[in-house]
Amino acid sequence: MFHSGSGGKTSKSVAAMALSTVCVVAMASPASADLINKAVAAALFNGVAVTSQESTANVPITPARRALGVSVVAADFDGGVDGGPEVGAGDTLAFTIGVTNQGNVTLSGVAPKLEALTFAGRRQEQSNPAGEADATVALAPGETREFRLVYTLSAEDAYSAAGVENAVASVWSASASGGPVEIAQAERTDTIAAAPALEISKSYAFAEDNGTQGSADAGDIIVYSYIVRNVGNVALSDVHVVDRHGSDEAHALTLDSSAYAGALGNGEGQWDMSETTPAKFGANEDANGGDAVFGKLGVGGAVTFIYTHRVTQEEFDAQ
Repeated sequence: MFHSGSGGKTSKSVAAMALSTVCVVAMASPASADLINKAVAAALFNGVAVTSQESTANVPITPARRALGVSVVAADFDGGVDGGPEVGAGDTLAFTIGVTNQGNVTLSGVAPKLEALTFAGRRQEQSNPAGEADATVALAPGETREFRLVYTLSAEDAYSAAGVENAVASVWSASASGGPVEIAQAERTDTIAAAPALEISKSYAFAEDNGTQGSADAGDIIVYSYIVRNVGNVALSDVHVVDRHGSDEAHALTLDSSAYAGALGNGEGQWDMSETTPAKFGANEDANGGDAVFGKLGVGGAVTFIYTHRVTQEEFDAQ
């Protein structure tokens, strides 16, 4: 809906007179910039009319000025389309745009117009956001109206700009029917807040189960699998797993993939690692390749860590 804004007030009669005067002058003498008038004096002498000569005092008329000013009243991100609080693909950016008649004549067919919208320097080429941009209003001089327009973010929009200060830039103008209009454009920058987040799921399988079947005994070999997912809106680096075995008060054993210095593999005491899911935005990259730390996990990407572990007596006793 449209919301009325504050603006200068002009009485209806004066506004109507000014408009009609401009129209009359334009119709009678387009080249004239004066309010043309002629005055005579009149009286009676013995019942006979007496009139003076004509006296002309043309009044200069302020030229009609068609002008609009634009302001970005608010720009609000609405996250959570995918269930999380962070701003991501499918979420929206709602602009509240104020348009003011800064001229001296009433303008009709007034609407805001998005001139440019960029995310981290990449220009978005779509038309105006959905909403009230398709509606138009008439504005008297000094009057302001607000329009609400909603833009839906693509994955590239959201994730290329997330966490980069002032990476979302917009330029706004306006239009009116009936001819050229002076426009005072508005520019604004906004930031999509970084929301780094990881999710892990852990499972196990027995490679050797020498004691009670299906239960861990000292000496058994268990293969632990950890699937780590990037569920935030920014890429993450140096991804690794820390797995503490034992009670919270005294960990009997800590398996830390970042502390592993051996070769990757599936042997006892070894870590292994592989990409599980490609990133939705930004590639998964592991330039090092020789350790158990994954170099870069893109948005939506997942990596699987595997550790082959022999259960120790100390670990068993600490339960």
